[in-house]
Amino acid sequence: MKKASILLFLFILSAESLAVTNIGLVDRIYPSGESVKFRLKEDSCNGSLNEYYEFALDSEIKKAWFSILLSAAATGAEVAVRVEVCEGNRKSIDYLYQDF
Repeated sequence: MKKASILLFLFILSAESLAVTNIGLVDRIYPSGESVKFRLKEDSCNGSLNEYYEFALDSEIKKAWFSILLSAAATGAEVAVRVEVCEGNRKSIDYLYQDF
């Protein structure tokens, strides 16, 4: 049982280490239907012009994320975005925040 607990802890730790947090200026915001896509300037996770972070506008907190994006774009402030995997054209984010 102890070995299983250790293996589970190591698995969780390794999965957490795969997550990527990028910080940068907002390059583009692209609202589309019930979701929002966006890019950051000079972002190591989005190499081409067709790659975006994405989240659905399906909760109040995600609507607040959209407000943070709009405010950051208007004021030239940086935002931080966390994703589990930094692959593919559309990356579903875990969370978004802004430091002041």
